[in-house]
Amino acid sequence: VRLLVTVTIIDPAKPTTNDDTQDFCLVNDPKVSDIQTNETGVVWYASPAGGTALAPETLLTNGRYYGAIVDPITGCESKDRLLVSVTVNDGPKPTTTRATQDFCLTALPRVSDLQVNEVGIVWYNVETGGTPLATGTLLVAGTYYASLKDPITGCESKLRLAIPVTFTGNTAATITESKVAPCVFDEITYTTLSGMSNYNWTITGGGTVTSGGTATDNFVTVTWPALGPASVNVSYTNLCNEINSKLLTLAVATCSDITMSKTVDNPTPNINDKVTFTVTVNNVGSGNFIDTIVSEILPTGYDFISAQTTIGTYSNLTGAWNIPVLNSNQSAVLTVVVQVLPTGNYLNVASIVISNPIDSDTTNNKGEASVTPVCLVVYNEFTPNNDGANDVFKIDCIENYPNNSLNVYNRYGALVYKQNHYNNDWDGIANVSGAINKGDKLPAGTYYYVLDIGADGIVKTGWLSIIR
Repeated sequence: VRLLVTVTIIDPAKPTTNDDTQDFCLVNDPKVSDIQTNETGVVWYASPAGGTALAPETLLTNGRYYGAIVDPITGCESKDRLLVSVTVNDGPKPTTTRATQDFCLTALPRVSDLQVNEVGIVWYNVETGGTPLATGTLLVAGTYYASLKDPITGCESKLRLAIPVTFTGNTAATITESKVAPCVFDEITYTTLSGMSNYNWTITGGGTVTSGGTATDNFVTVTWPALGPASVNVSYTNLCNEINSKLLTLAVATCSDITMSKTVDNPTPNINDKVTFTVTVNNVGSGNFIDTIVSEILPTGYDFISAQTTIGTYSNLTGAWNIPVLNSNQSAVLTVVVQVLPTGNYLNVASIVISNPIDSDTTNNKGEASVTPVCLVVYNEFTPNNDGANDVFKIDCIENYPNNSLNVYNRYGALVYKQNHYNNDWDGIANVSGAINKGDKLPAGTYYYVLDIGADGIVKTGWLSIIR
C-alpha cells in the first residue's frame, strides 16, 4: 500500500517596475523603500540570489538592487528577482569669493544680492532641510545657506555653502578706552571703528590731545591735567555714507594712593633681644607724592638702637620720617632696630600724617606690629661647688614652661644630661652613662645645651661652662 502525497510548489510572480534604471537625489536621503515597483510587498536584496533582505530604511547608494515579491499568505518569495540599477546624484557644493558678506542696511539687500560663483542656486536659512527662500526675500543679519541644483538631474547639493551676513549701517559707533576711569596726569588712548572717513574728535574738560585726533585717525590720545567732568566725542562717515557718532562722558579724579605696611622680624623675642621693625610706604597711584611725613614714634617697650631709610630721613627724637619725593609705583623703606625692654608698651604703630597731594584712600595709611617678649634667659655658666652661690644651671622663667626638655652634650657630642620638665636643679652631675658614668660629676669645661620649651615650637641652643 503506497502513501499518496500531493505537492504544491509556490512561486510568486517576479515584481515589475516602470523604470529599471532609477535616479535619486542624495539631499533627499533616499531609502530602499523609495525604489519604484508596480506591486506591494516587495523585499530588496543586494544580490540576485540568496543574501539577507535589506531593511526598508537602508540608505541607497549607487549600485544594483534585486526585488522579490513575498506572498502574503504563504510567505514565499518569488524565485526570480527584479533588477533595478540605482544612481544617487549629488551636486557640487557652491563656492563664493566673499566668505562673509557685508551690506548697507539702507540699501535693503535681498537674497538675490548674495554673491556665489555658480548659477542654479537655491537659498535656505537653515543648514539642512527647510524651505527654499524666494530671491526677493530681504536679508537680515545671520547665516544663509546655498545649495547648487544640477540642471540635468534636478538634484540639489547635499552640502550647503554657509555665508554669514552682516550690516555696516547697523553697527553703532563705539569708543574703546585704554583705561576706563581717567586720573589726573593720565594719558589715555580712545579708539573707534577703523576704515571709516571724516573722523571728527571733540575733547572737553581741559584734556590735551597728544596724538591722533585728525580726520583720518580712528584714535585720539589725551592727557587729563585737571579734575572734574570731561568728555570724548567722535563722529565719522561709515561705509554706507551715513553719519555715526558716540559721546563718552568722563569724570577726571585724583587717583594717587599711598599705602603703608609694617612688619617685625621676630614677634616672640627674649627680653633684651634686638628686633627690627620694617615700615614700607608704596605709591600705587599715577602721580608723584612730595613732602610726605610718616610718624614712627617708638612705644615705651623699646630702646632705640639705629635706623636706616631708602628715601628721606628719620629722627628717633621726633619719630618723623620725611620723604621728599615718592614717584609713581615707587616704594620707600624705613628699618628701625630696637632693644626689647622688660616692661612697657610693645605695640608699634606707624602712620602717614601728611601727603601731597591728599591721598584718595586713607584707610591704608597705617601699619602696626607688636612683639610678645619671652622672659627666658639662659645663664651660660655655673659653679657647682656647694658654696650656696650659682651652684645650679639656671634658666629664668623656666617654670612658665613645664613641658620643657633639656639635653646637654659634651664638646664631642656625647649626651651627658637629659631632663624633661627641667626646674633649675641641675648641679653638674651626669644622669646619662656614656662619656662618664651616671652620677659622676662632670669635669669643668664647655658643654652644649638644647632647650625645647615645649611651646610655640621654640628651641634654644647654646654653650654653657661648668667652673669648679
